[in-house]
Amino acid sequence: MKMQQLLLLILFLSYCLLANAQSFEKINLSETLAQYLPDYHIQQQIRLNGEIIDIDFAKTTGEIIVVLDIESSVVLQFLNPNGTIKWQKEFNKTLTSHCHISNNANSVVFSQSYGNENYLIENYVFDNKGTLLFEKKANEAYLRPSPDGNYFFFYYTLIERDKTESIEIFDLTGKVVSNFLQDKQLYLNAVKFLDNSLVLVYYKTEGNSVGKLALSRIENNQLNKLWDKEFPTITALHGRSLFEDNIDYKHPYISICTERLMVLDIDGNEIYSVDSPFLLQSFIDDQNLFVYQSNQKTASIFNLQNKKVTSFPLYIPNLRTQRSLQQIDNLYLFEYFGSVPILVSDSILLQLTDYEISISQKNDEIRLFKREVPANITILGRNQ
Repeated sequence: MKMQQLLLLILFLSYCLLANAQSFEKINLSETLAQYLPDYHIQQQIRLNGEIIDIDFAKTTGEIIVVLDIESSVVLQFLNPNGTIKWQKEFNKTLTSHCHISNNANSVVFSQSYGNENYLIENYVFDNKGTLLFEKKANEAYLRPSPDGNYFFFYYTLIERDKTESIEIFDLTGKVVSNFLQDKQLYLNAVKFLDNSLVLVYYKTEGNSVGKLALSRIENNQLNKLWDKEFPTITALHGRSLFEDNIDYKHPYISICTERLMVLDIDGNEIYSVDSPFLLQSFIDDQNLFVYQSNQKTASIFNLQNKKVTSFPLYIPNLRTQRSLQQIDNLYLFEYFGSVPILVSDSILLQLTDYEISISQKNDEIRLFKREVPANITILGRNQ
């Protein structure tokens, strides 16, 4: 990011002194395109024949996986980038249904949960042709794919959970990749893929008040540990599991925000840390990290090279879950459920009505979607 752009962002955010819900200007899609995205146009609109329960996008290739509520069934649809249905599967309705697709659309995970005593979750893994590769049942744990879709790991709904014998990562056949950890007293584990082969793991053993953070690399289907270090105990914050959602990676830095913010380099050396709960953090570029603290109604930009911290008042109402900060031209967009605040450099906070958003790495596409019937996906493309 050019220094001038960064200064514009800081000046704008500083202007939004303790902004509240009334400070957001509601704007529709046509106005957004005309006033703030003149280099974009509506490239495509995909109409769906049901209400969207969950949706995910292949960030680098453009395919879409969506779970629809259609009459008495739940339908999982795999859409080509142009919106045509490549394949679909029908399931019975359960308590909840979720879907995930790898960045390259190599694999898809569909998960359904049941409201029994142990909160059983059934996970189904498909390839991009709709072939079922394997199934895994687990208590309170959803499978998620690695960025390249070659490996799968459990995302736990509760951070405090029962003991386990190992941290499990599965290959495309459902076989467990060799573990560097195998301890019957192991518990409180979490896994995060930083890229296709780098895996960050948090774990704790019984009797130890401090957990450990470990970085490993998958090589020849083996999980090889590169380093580990003590890490403060991770607990639930705002009723959600912290580890997988509250981490960002931009080589050579790893950022983790829980009750404290910690930035490590790729070798595990601490670059920066500060105590305080952070709700959102995202790398703006390979030097600057944006963090947001809703409880203090402040945000900061940390320059990881010169260690300079610039803080300013900011309040984004109803930010309920971790989502990333994305830059599109002179706009800064928060991706999160329910609405899309757009930060612009002329001191206005915009809230795009009726849509949720996903930013694609494919040709700088912006993807918007409406959940309710008539549900649709709107793809914004950059003008040629």
